[in-house]
Amino acid sequence: MDNKTTDKKNKEIEIKKLIKEIALDNKENWNKKFKENIGNWNLNEEFTKDIDDVTDLKVHKILYFLYGFYYKEFKKELFIPNFHSYKHGPVEISYKRNNIFYINISENEEFIRKFIFRLMTFNVWELVERSHFTTPWKEAGAGKIYDSPMKNKSIQKYFKGLS
Repeated sequence: MDNKTTDKKNKEIEIKKLIKEIALDNKENWNKKFKENIGNWNLNEEFTKDIDDVTDLKVHKILYFLYGFYYKEFKKELFIPNFHSYKHGPVEISYKRNNIFYINISENEEFIRKFIFRLMTFNVWELVERSHFTTPWKEAGAGKIYDSPMKNKSIQKYFKGLS
């Protein structure tokens, strides 16, 4: 399967490649933002390393928050989720099993790209910590019950209720 299709109705892309693409496209913006906030520290080497090392753990957290906030914003699912509660937060089982996961970005592509870019500003452990505050993860056993399914309706209700 091609990473991107030209069909406007079905523009699918593999999530890990999308994350890296967004990070690379915005590398200069990141450097500018950090220089404005902390001076002339050059992030090129560190940032490039992070791009090359987008961990599966970070992909799981991005998928979780992207799914939830997309549902909150558009009142529909971006993909059919299969999240389970693990020690380090929600895990998308389809991605875990196949190490590949496609999302359709033909609708609301700008929102998806901006949201992923915003999540990329957090390191993986900040995302893990934030996921531990969510009710659906806690209801599914908070990682104490290994590989416990999380209820999609619970995830939707939780994110819909955020202000």
